[in-house]
Amino acid sequence: MVKESDRLGAVAAYFQQFEKAVAKWNTSGATKGLITTTSGAVAGGGFDIVVAKIDAGTGVPVWARQFGGAGDQVCESVPIDNHGDVILAGAYASGLDFGGATTAFPTVADTTLELLYVAKLSGADGSGLAAATWGSAGRSDAYAVAVDEANNIFVGGSLGGNADLGGGVSLTNAGLTDAFVLKLTSTLTPVWAKAFGDASYDQNVQSLGASSTGDVFIGGSFKGTLTGLGLTAVGNSNAHAFAGQLSSSDGSPRTGSSFGLCAFGYGDTAGGQSVNAPVVARTATGAAADAVLMVGDYSSTITLGTTTLYAEDKAAACTSTSACTTDEPCSTGGFCASSAVTGKLLYSLLTRQHGVAFLARALRISQKPGRL
Repeated sequence: MVKESDRLGAVAAYFQQFEKAVAKWNTSGATKGLITTTSGAVAGGGFDIVVAKIDAGTGVPVWARQFGGAGDQVCESVPIDNHGDVILAGAYASGLDFGGATTAFPTVADTTLELLYVAKLSGADGSGLAAATWGSAGRSDAYAVAVDEANNIFVGGSLGGNADLGGGVSLTNAGLTDAFVLKLTSTLTPVWAKAFGDASYDQNVQSLGASSTGDVFIGGSFKGTLTGLGLTAVGNSNAHAFAGQLSSSDGSPRTGSSFGLCAFGYGDTAGGQSVNAPVVARTATGAAADAVLMVGDYSSTITLGTTTLYAEDKAAACTSTSACTTDEPCSTGGFCASSAVTGKLLYSLLTRQHGVAFLARALRISQKPGRL
């Protein structure tokens, strides 16, 4: 088993999507296989994927591979499993082939489409061990991947069309793009898949984390209604953040007697919010067991339990909300909240009995001008 320190140190993976030449890589462009260190790489057309294993002690590449061709091939997320193998996921157009024991994906001739993919590469040499793609319509993308202790793989993102994963497992798109999560075995065999959304707005999963029990914590952004999670946005001018906990066995939201579904929406009428990254303390014990730390962005305000964070406009001092723009209140610090200011937020969710999550604390760690 690969230790956590190994994942962050001696075993590292680096992904790059590039359109220009990269010094000291293979010049063959869309050629799969080992990248040499003799010359510069040229993408096969649009974006290609580069994967490299870097020696933590020396910074020297142990191996590196390029995957791509005509059109765009994008890698969005990469974890390392407990055997040291590399999981990657994203979307592709045109064609994509990870070589090794895998089979080339079907060609996507329609330039308006992007299909989901997941692949596993050997940690030893980067050769392809398994790869899968699903769907035939719409523009979908896999933004997040997580691996549990049993090497099951969770994938989340946005679904732009129906997808039959095989084995009786499928995803149905309600309209536009829906948030989705799917669970795969270590060999990429589908276990279950869930889509959450409505016909009128976009929703997506941007982050995932697996607990010690194999449950998956999800985070992302949404407008409209996340059907199946019981969440409706306060307003639909901007996307709102959401987080939830899904059962390992079938992907259904966890429930608790006093909380209902273990799914929470965070947002206000004026601003935009999102959850971008979770860390689950699945090896911790006691009260910290399976504690979840999530990081995201917000503008205007975001309320997490009893704590409200303000993205303050430092040029707009105030003593009351009446001095501020509609739906952008006066903060406790004496400045108007602003949808034109983006804040970074850091907050902690802990699991209670029955897997229900509750807010522990929230902290604004930075802010800057600009909308989400």
